[in-house]
Amino acid sequence: MTRAAVLPSPTDRPQRRIASRTPLRTTQRTPLGTPAGDTTAAAGDAPVRWVVRDSPGPWAQAWDDLVERSALASPFLRTWWLDAAGERPYYVLVLDGDRLLGGLALDRTRVAGVDVLRVLTGGKLCPDHLDLVSDPDRVGDVVRALRGWFRSPGARVVDLDGLVAGAAVLEVLAPARVTVTDVAIWEPLTTYSDYLARRGRTFVKNLGRRERRAERRGLLFRRAEPAETSALLDHFTALHRPRPDRRELLREMPRLGPAVEAGAARGDVVLHVAETPEGHCCGVLITFVTAGRMRSYQHARSLDRDHRDVGTLLHAVAIEEACEAGMVEWDFLRGAEAYKRDFASEERPLLRARSAHGVRGRALLRAQYAAGSLRRVAGRVRRRLSGAGTSEGRGE
Repeated sequence: MTRAAVLPSPTDRPQRRIASRTPLRTTQRTPLGTPAGDTTAAAGDAPVRWVVRDSPGPWAQAWDDLVERSALASPFLRTWWLDAAGERPYYVLVLDGDRLLGGLALDRTRVAGVDVLRVLTGGKLCPDHLDLVSDPDRVGDVVRALRGWFRSPGARVVDLDGLVAGAAVLEVLAPARVTVTDVAIWEPLTTYSDYLARRGRTFVKNLGRRERRAERRGLLFRRAEPAETSALLDHFTALHRPRPDRRELLREMPRLGPAVEAGAARGDVVLHVAETPEGHCCGVLITFVTAGRMRSYQHARSLDRDHRDVGTLLHAVAIEEACEAGMVEWDFLRGAEAYKRDFASEERPLLRARSAHGVRGRALLRAQYAAGSLRRVAGRVRRRLSGAGTSEGRGE
């Protein structure tokens, strides 16, 4: 059982480690509006059925409870995230009578008369650690019901990226083409002193040097209150705006911003902020807290040379607080950027699974595979031509 996650009082630690008095807590939300339809089918001879809806509706809290009980609970399956960031929601819910057993949260589009179903909120927001949602004691029933939905009349392509290894949804989609598309870097947590001991002397030495440099400049690092979330998201956007490589992320702020605010209101999102002596924001770290795990999602910092240590120190502050709060894991989520390996040593593969049902569904999936192959070939040709041109230029 996960230990209660209550951060220490600000008076128990140095000022640059100020912690919020707000305890970390589970989520609760109000169900969305009316169902999209009433598609229902039996799952074998058992009193288990699947239904298609545009939201979990009256089962919203039950959905969140099942997410919390998952082996590797993902914040991207929480209703506050799905409601705020989802664009074309298509839920396949598995019910035993009126009791929710589990389901899938999908995004639905139509291509050439075929349902194309992807991860809800997928794309540039990069959700991961995903799977179907299920009562741990009824996974078999949920898989059978969802397999019945997948094989029901109609053409469909299912393309899910960001799955955990061994995801139960792979049984639903079998046979599926499964590839490893990325990794998530993570580290188990106990005490902060133990964490530092495992990082090694060089890491501790460099961290200490950065802390002293920040202290000389009067920088303050603290955990923000939920009421500050909206203003800090404005700072987050402003800090990223000078960076061309963040343009795609900034285009997603109309979805990401409301999701972060909704999660912060429920205690599932925690923001840390770095400030100058004058009170100006020079860094923001967005983390998710789910089932005793703290996940680093995004951070932004000032490009001023005096603030070059801000990103590292924001992560160090958050990891220390996670240890003190009894968190069992720090997770950097999707991506193998080099800086993450300074803080964590373990990694999990993230999978993409693609499968299709129906003649038109299978034809569309084959066409997508072919188009993907052509894009890869074209990319290799462009790189070779670019390399050849560079070599010729150097020869001159």
